[in-house]
Amino acid sequence: MIIYEDVNIDSVSLNFTSTFNIYVGRWYIIGDYRRREEYLQYLVSRLYDYSTKNKFNLYLVLGDDCFNDNSRIIQYYKLWKLLKKQHLEVRNAIYSEEIMITKNDKVKFFGGIQISDRESVSDIVSILLAKLTAHLLLLPEGLKVTTFLQSGFSKIIAENSEYIENVVSSGGIVLFRESYFDDRNTGFIGFGGLSLITKDLFGK
Repeated sequence: MIIYEDVNIDSVSLNFTSTFNIYVGRWYIIGDYRRREEYLQYLVSRLYDYSTKNKFNLYLVLGDDCFNDNSRIIQYYKLWKLLKKQHLEVRNAIYSEEIMITKNDKVKFFGGIQISDRESVSDIVSILLAKLTAHLLLLPEGLKVTTFLQSGFSKIIAENSEYIENVVSSGGIVLFRESYFDDRNTGFIGFGGLSLITKDLFGK
């Protein structure tokens, strides 16, 4: 498979306020949308290889799409038990604690799953395909993923300026999945420092 790359994508819509520069890259495979799962598995496998060789940890982070009533059933399932109920579990992975955010007596839960084995890739992709509020993080070893989840994030990229800034200023990369429905391209758009965005993250 051929992985195409574009760098220095325009990010003006995010209104970054930090003094350091945030660069944007895009990596994608052109092909049949019916093979999207296969393409994503290939891309995430390459990204996992990069992480293991360069002292990064690769995480899938996800959360609720909207605020829910703060009921006993919501508090019971939170995030991880709800995933398990939906038959979306990740083998050989490390689950973070669940972060709860409240607003007007309603709640959202967020969390991260560290990908610690290549066997986890297909499970990670299943969640990426099923959940709108889910994306990938590359974090330098030693950083806790929950540090970046205290305020949550949105499924809409343009609403995540502060979140992206926090990750990038700590030396990480945020990678959102792109392409839905019958789009021919399958891939990720990533935000990070120049030295990382211009690296061969996906090992073409």
